[in-house]
Amino acid sequence: MTWLAAKLFLGGALKRLWEALSGVFNLALRHPWQAAIIALCIALALTWHIKSGQVEDANRRAEMWHTAWTAMDTAQRAAMKLALAEKAARETQSRTDAERITREHSTLVADNRSAADRFIAANRLRSQGGQCRTGQASPAPGPDGAQVHSDLPADAVVVGASDVRSCSDWVAFGM
Repeated sequence: MTWLAAKLFLGGALKRLWEALSGVFNLALRHPWQAAIIALCIALALTWHIKSGQVEDANRRAEMWHTAWTAMDTAQRAAMKLALAEKAARETQSRTDAERITREHSTLVADNRSAADRFIAANRLRSQGGQCRTGQASPAPGPDGAQVHSDLPADAVVVGASDVRSCSDWVAFGM
């Protein structure tokens, strides 16, 4: 239905356009000198309009837009270079910080392990000729192979060296 309405509308519009053009052509045939003068005036008006600066204004506006576009493009490229340089500087700073932190952490872990080894050496239960450090008789080793003092309280806990080192590493990791 829409197609039919468009066809009828265009058909009517084209018919009216044809009637107008044929009327102008018939008028020009009846009055040829007047038609030539009118055509010449129309041609002069179009020429004057083109030469009057409309084209120059359009060219000037096009040049202005081109200049603005070039300036914006140059500014965008400069901003991109600046952003890339800033990104590279931040990445370098991040790498430097990461290496420094890794060194500090490695030093802290080594210090903690050294302190754990010193603690283990200072607090180890050793039997000396059947006697513990405290001078008491040495009982049988515990389930993990460690010697237990006979004068230790009932709620005493004996921790193996590997557990002390592991705890020390976890403390260093948490710092």
